[in-house]
Amino acid sequence: MIEMSIILHYKDIIPFINIFLFRLTCFENAIMESEELDKDLFKNWVRGSKGLEYLQEGLQEFVGEKVLQCRDNTLQKILSALPSGSPQQCNQCTENNLSPEHFNSTKACNRRTCRQKTSNNCFGSRPVGRRKCPDGICSKFYDAIIDEHAFEDPLWKNTDPSTWCSDPHGWSYAKCFQTTKDPGTSAQDTDAAGLLSIIINNKSIQNFVTRINPHTRSSFHTARDIRNKILHSSKLEIDETTVCSYLDAFIVVLQDPKCLINEEASKKAVHKLTQLKNNTIHISQGDTVSLLENRNKALTELDERTAKSLRKLDEKALVVQKEVKNVALAAKRTVSMKKRVAISKINTAEKQAKQKIDDDIFEIEKSVKMAKNSIVREKGSASSAVHTKGLQSREMKGK
Repeated sequence: MIEMSIILHYKDIIPFINIFLFRLTCFENAIMESEELDKDLFKNWVRGSKGLEYLQEGLQEFVGEKVLQCRDNTLQKILSALPSGSPQQCNQCTENNLSPEHFNSTKACNRRTCRQKTSNNCFGSRPVGRRKCPDGICSKFYDAIIDEHAFEDPLWKNTDPSTWCSDPHGWSYAKCFQTTKDPGTSAQDTDAAGLLSIIINNKSIQNFVTRINPHTRSSFHTARDIRNKILHSSKLEIDETTVCSYLDAFIVVLQDPKCLINEEASKKAVHKLTQLKNNTIHISQGDTVSLLENRNKALTELDERTAKSLRKLDEKALVVQKEVKNVALAAKRTVSMKKRVAISKINTAEKQAKQKIDDDIFEIEKSVKMAKNSIVREKGSASSAVHTKGLQSREMKGK
């Protein structure tokens, strides 16, 4: 009986065992599918990062050539305006001793006097130990770079003025138009973000691409934003639809109809991006490691941008403080002025009232005096008449 009971109990739990095993299998499959999905999302992130490399390859020759052309044109304009026999190069000016051409030696640059949008970043805001370029070149070059910048706000900490004239690639000039510091010395070793920033910020280079409006978003802005989304993301994951849209955006840049579409390097890069989009190009393990290293380098930009944002907030706070102070002073002056005007009006009204009273008193006194004189005259006339009638009466009685 006992054995039969055990067998019956065992048979009763078999369905539950089967259900448990089924659920366990589903759970294991779900884990495997999740792992596969994670792998796919990471692979897509790798594809997006690799796309940035192809974008850089497609832009580097174009940007390198245009940078050198613009630097040489700017330098030539400065040299042609100098007296005959003047030096044609200068290597004596540095970020520590150069004074801008627009700088007034009697007063440090500020928001009102500086040519640069962010006056705190101008060399002229720290005038101690500075002097104008002894060869008459670099100070003018400094101002020319400000004028050439689409937002009149170059990145000076990224450049070396002593090589503005001599840099064989013109890259010390190009770095002024980047958004963040970059160790590159040419277009070939500068990443896609640096190249895109140069196109976006340099007005002369913009003449070679479809017009970029500083107040609207262009394909170059979009590509730069995508680069930051890929390399600054907290998760190394991108879904299939998104990565394809990113790669399409890079292709749009490289097929800019004004010039880039005809560049051989751009055509090759577009071909690679198309293969990458279609998943027909192999990415090695070494490539993946290299792409992760690029991401780690890009993350350092976030600290720099945070510091820059904080500096801008501090500047805005100072501006607001100053404006509030000015408004308060203006209000105080207005109140003081209104008070003076009111007091002046009261004094004038008081003088006018006093004058009117004096005039009225004078008229009253004059009227009283005239009345008195009239009474005296009338009284004299009456007395004379009485006296005359008295004489006449006496004469009549005598008769």
